[in-house]
Amino acid sequence: MTVQKRRNGDESCLATGSVRRDQPCSRVRRSVLLKFLVLTMPSVLVAFVLCEVLVRYFNLAPGVHAIQVNAPRSAYKLSKNPILIYELKENYHDDNPDYFDRLPHTNSHGQRDHERSWLKPNGVRRIIVLGDSVTVGDGIADLDDTIPRQLEQSLQTDTEVLNLGIAGYCTYSEAELLKVKGLKYRPDLVIVIFVENDYQHLAIGVQADDVDSRGRVDMPWSSRRPAAIEKLFASSDAFRYLSLRANLYGFRDQWEPHPLHRITGFEGFGVREGLKKMVDLSDKYGFNTMIAIWPSFETAIEDRHVCVDDSDRLVVERIAEEFRVPTFRLSDYFQKDYLTRTSGLKREYPSPRSVYTFDGMHPNETGAMIAADALTSILNSHPELLDVSVQKRPAE
Repeated sequence: MTVQKRRNGDESCLATGSVRRDQPCSRVRRSVLLKFLVLTMPSVLVAFVLCEVLVRYFNLAPGVHAIQVNAPRSAYKLSKNPILIYELKENYHDDNPDYFDRLPHTNSHGQRDHERSWLKPNGVRRIIVLGDSVTVGDGIADLDDTIPRQLEQSLQTDTEVLNLGIAGYCTYSEAELLKVKGLKYRPDLVIVIFVENDYQHLAIGVQADDVDSRGRVDMPWSSRRPAAIEKLFASSDAFRYLSLRANLYGFRDQWEPHPLHRITGFEGFGVREGLKKMVDLSDKYGFNTMIAIWPSFETAIEDRHVCVDDSDRLVVERIAEEFRVPTFRLSDYFQKDYLTRTSGLKREYPSPRSVYTFDGMHPNETGAMIAADALTSILNSHPELLDVSVQKRPAE
């Protein structure tokens, strides 16, 4: 009978919400919750740390490096051009760079390059290299180890190779940069290093007022993300892997837009518009344009984003063919080099990722060297790409 009364008393306490009787119930609930947290949180933390270690060990998540636009120590600043959104600061210098957001230095024109003059010297051919963080040389400490500089060093002394790479740029942004800055150098050839995330078309439709007071760009897929989620995505490989697999907060749509191609009727996401603008500028000012396709590096060296109806052709190759822009796959050169490096090894082969990149995409010094050698070979095999017989009009 006593047990029944206590049970009834508990039920009355919960049902009536009596202040006198609810206080013990609240204490019980808080105690149970506290015990639950004390017992489970260590296990949850251990599991999370274990997942983090495993994801990093097996390189399951892509690397990510945030660009802190307009931050005091950042090499990047907001641009007045709404298509560019941001650009490199002029005459920037950092004694303690991270080689991503903070670069060692830039020149007076806002490029990670040696000092260049707008006026092209007589008898000198000029190549402009457009691209994103692969071109600018994120992660590479020495400027002379970047792709454009190694290419310049391997070509004839009468050829200058200018680095107009900007981390995060897509093809349309690169075309705009060529228009507003690159034409001033009167190039003979423009090389576009095309990376698979160029399909993301980051700059289209973004206005100047889409950048908040902290210099962060408000993209459609991230407009509702909490700041803590953005930071967690950048800092945790395990959370990044889960986010990309499950498309949490639209991260997969941002990083891997190829599923959208089949849904929306793929139009290039700015690739087509960007190449059209480059070709129009090429026709007007008399320079040539080519595309060097950057491969992905994991357990194999491969080119992704093949056409749905033609597995032997890449989407960018089909778009470039429309405008008669020659394309060259760098994967062929990397595969040849990889076979040479591993042919005599009797132990387990190192992965292409570890041989050529920091994170599966950004080249290390070796990757940049192979890319520069590949571009040198391409230019030597196709001298018409550097044909300077066409008289150029002065840039506007």
